[in-house]
Amino acid sequence: MKSKEHKFLFNLGIREDYVKYIDDMDFIYFSLHWRNWEYKNPANNREELQSRFIDWIQFLDRNLNECMCIFNEKFHPEQMKRGNLGLEEIMRRLINAYMEIRITDEDIEWISRNNGRQLKFLKARILFISITPQGVFHRNPNFPFATGMTHTQGEKSPFTNNKSSLDFIKNTFMCIDMPRRNKLGIIQLIKQEWEFAVTRNKAVRWIENEDSDIFRTWMKTQRFFMHGEELSYFSKYQQEDFIEFTTLYFDIMTALAPDKSELMIIKLKKAWSQAKTREKNKTKKQVVFSLPIKTKEQLEEICKTTEVPRDKFLQLLIENEYKKFKSKMQE
Repeated sequence: MKSKEHKFLFNLGIREDYVKYIDDMDFIYFSLHWRNWEYKNPANNREELQSRFIDWIQFLDRNLNECMCIFNEKFHPEQMKRGNLGLEEIMRRLINAYMEIRITDEDIEWISRNNGRQLKFLKARILFISITPQGVFHRNPNFPFATGMTHTQGEKSPFTNNKSSLDFIKNTFMCIDMPRRNKLGIIQLIKQEWEFAVTRNKAVRWIENEDSDIFRTWMKTQRFFMHGEELSYFSKYQQEDFIEFTTLYFDIMTALAPDKSELMIIKLKKAWSQAKTREKNKTKKQVVFSLPIKTKEQLEEICKTTEVPRDKFLQLLIENEYKKFKSKMQE
């Protein structure tokens, strides 16, 4: 049974093989966003998207100048005189553009809907890159996002639910105004960055193993995400889940500047080890005394054999003798 949208397009005289595209939600999304810089009205369901698509092509049919912007060309004098392209011609042009530059599910099948870490990485890379119409992929994340890129729907943060992030990734690449082969090249490059980051990021296991309230508080005081300007924009996300935030930061850092990332992790580990030692020593007071050489040798032999540190051995010895002393005093 045909929907009311199908019947409406048929009644407008649009051929059947064009009308069938109204059931392709990727095509609908593409048509509403491709070179349509001002479109910022997300739809909540299929019928609403289809309805907005029909409104959009009717708007284009009434506005030849807008058509020139969307299709990036001057039209035949006869079309100029008539003042419109006609709905069927608009559909034909949108379908041709879609088929030439679309991104399919197969193109991004390596992206897992269930891998939140991967989706955050990919969305962050998309949000903070610049892509030229020639497909040049700037590695510096401070470049403004995408020359020749349409605005995309969705919250501009890597920290959204998995479905929202996956939709954002696919729709963004769908609407980049460049040849399909260039898009696939960029997707492949980001894939390689992800594979490199996930195998080389040495911070993840360390952070998970050390995770505690004290560790989280200490890490936040380090403001590691402010070291250098490359990823300073991450400061806006520091209120997100601690593990997710730090994992994403070091994933991106590893992909863009692996040597710098590794050095930063080494420094953080060393600083955390020193912080733990200082915390442990708060309950201790240093005592300096001298022992006869023979007694010192005996102490070292005992500690070596029992594998108990000298300070711990002396502590246990004194505590044991103190108990004996107290017991005798009470007799």
